[in-house]
Amino acid sequence: FVLSLLQKSLCVYRFEVLGPAQPVVAVAGEDVVLPCYIKPNISAVDLSIEWFRVHSEDPLVHLYRDHEDRNEKQIPSYSERTSLFPEELRNGNTSLKVKNVRGSDNGQYKCLVQSAEWYDDSYINVHIKAIGTQPMISIEGYKEGGISLVCESKGWYPQPQVVWMDSEGHKLPAGHTETYTDSMGLFIVRRRVIVQETKTNSGFGRVLLSGGSEISVLLGVPCDGLATHPGCVLSPSSLMPCVAGLGSCLVTLCVFMPTGVTAEFHNVPVCSSS
Repeated sequence: FVLSLLQKSLCVYRFEVLGPAQPVVAVAGEDVVLPCYIKPNISAVDLSIEWFRVHSEDPLVHLYRDHEDRNEKQIPSYSERTSLFPEELRNGNTSLKVKNVRGSDNGQYKCLVQSAEWYDDSYINVHIKAIGTQPMISIEGYKEGGISLVCESKGWYPQPQVVWMDSEGHKLPAGHTETYTDSMGLFIVRRRVIVQETKTNSGFGRVLLSGGSEISVLLGVPCDGLATHPGCVLSPSSLMPCVAGLGSCLVTLCVFMPTGVTAEFHNVPVCSSS
């Protein structure tokens, strides 16, 4: 009889911590909820709830203990950005809200819930997505028998691959891709190419996302206009050349290939002199 009571007592404090079976996809700059809850739905008000980054030296993302948040040792980049749902704790909801998502938030998290007698945890994978700015193509000038162009775009996640192509889809030999991150942990990418003049008068650049999505921008650059506008910047905002009816044009594609969602731009100005 005593053993039976003891077993029942222990069972009261045993619980499972459950999270989503699929990764949580979050958009940079928005808020996201990392789902986590206790089964059976006992109250979590008196429990300890800890959220961690997996494979991190200082992993604490959020700590709730003794009925209050205790984030003194929290990873600095999460400061003022994390919160539980106090009214939902009594229902066993231990989900975490992360505000203003950054690229650096990408990765695996662990939700650990403890009582005095028991603990359990669950792992949640978070995938951050961000489509960058429309690519800007800048003319640096004549170099090595051709014209040096730079393609740059900002605000990507995950990191894209930049590929230069001609109008027929053939890859062009290009310099290495320069990669940086901004304060949000998003990628800035830049790559140069030297192209030769052609007689074609139109072309287009595409930002391709794996899975068939793409960002497209048409590009037509009058070669004779380069001498008149040596610092011309090709921003995707018009299809008209800087100087109408002048000579042949450079035709190139600047291709970005990360994983993400669809966006497409057409009929955008091509050129403005600096």
